[in-house]
Amino acid sequence: MGRNDRDDSECHCLWRTANTRRFRVHLEYHETIVDRKVMELLMVLEEKYPHLGRSLVDTYFPGGELWPNEIEYWRKADEAKLAKRAAKLAARAQRALQGPQAAQSEQSEQSQQSEQS
Repeated sequence: MGRNDRDDSECHCLWRTANTRRFRVHLEYHETIVDRKVMELLMVLEEKYPHLGRSLVDTYFPGGELWPNEIEYWRKADEAKLAKRAAKLAARAQRALQGPQAAQSEQSEQSQQSEQS
């Protein structure tokens, strides 16, 4: 197959692969997620990979014109993200108050959990 015999999609994929290699961006395929509507797909993506779907909303809906149920969904996703961050910071502050011995015991627990995985 000659260079000019390729269809556009094949050329685009080849270019993207070459381009990511050139910039030393190594991407690893995990799965394909398909849905009939972009917003529904972003919501499914958010459920599977937190923060990823949310990060793409402005890309696909740059004017921010969302339906009320979509606004509510993303508001809840943002609140969940903030609650998780607050819990993580509270746990970190609690460990800091307990002193260095607590930090060492937590590190040993984390290493045991990673060994079991």
